[in-house]
Amino acid sequence: MVKVIVGLIALIAAVTFASHEAEATKRCAPLPVQAAGSPTCKCTVQNYSTVPDTAISIVIYDAAGGLHSCNDVSLPPRTATYCHVSVLPGGICGCVVNGEGSLTLASLSVTDLPTAGAQSSVECR
Repeated sequence: MVKVIVGLIALIAAVTFASHEAEATKRCAPLPVQAAGSPTCKCTVQNYSTVPDTAISIVIYDAAGGLHSCNDVSLPPRTATYCHVSVLPGGICGCVVNGEGSLTLASLSVTDLPTAGAQSSVECR
């Protein structure tokens, strides 16, 4: 009986301390970029988990197929970060996030550089 209890406790501890949530790929729908000003595309990720989320890759695409990437991003529990790039006015931009856990959410926003205000935003799925 004692062996069974010790084995069960060891199993629970191993799963609790070694578990990392399943990695996923999230794609953000493309957003139109305003025709004037200094637009940027910003892809933001937020880790809602109680464990760190490591090796996240954020890739931003522009209308011409160019890309900007932030690789091997690590997020401590309950924190956020973003990757952004300036884009040409009047185009579109999109974002793909790889390697994040199931409790990490992502969104894409088109922002105006001087004001940092969001022109439009979309949740990544």
